[in-house]
Amino acid sequence: MSNNPLYEQLLQRVLTEQPELAQYAELFKQQDEDSPSSDEVKELKLRLRKITSIAKAQKDDLNDALDDLSELAQALGACDECWGRDNRCPTCRGDGAPGYFKLDRALFDQYILPALSKATWLEITQK
Repeated sequence: MSNNPLYEQLLQRVLTEQPELAQYAELFKQQDEDSPSSDEVKELKLRLRKITSIAKAQKDDLNDALDDLSELAQALGACDECWGRDNRCPTCRGDGAPGYFKLDRALFDQYILPALSKATWLEITQK
């Protein structure tokens, strides 16, 4: 059980006075034997910090990607929630494919025009 002599004395006294608690003392002993060492706890805490740091970085990356995707949807006039693919979408009810909403001209110029200028196979006719 514990290496603390006071704890051992207290436990022996309790068991002497109340022997029906012996089965519970055995459970405490098993739990104490199964508990990890302080080095194992330190290692687990270090691993947890690393995993937490990685999870935070991935969450930040995901949020950045979602922000970019939202801007791209706005540049194309699409629903930034579902892109017109979800009939239950509270924003567009599934109608928000590109061109459904008014295009954001600044975002269109930022994202779409550079790509169009590189598409040599695309013939653009202006009105």
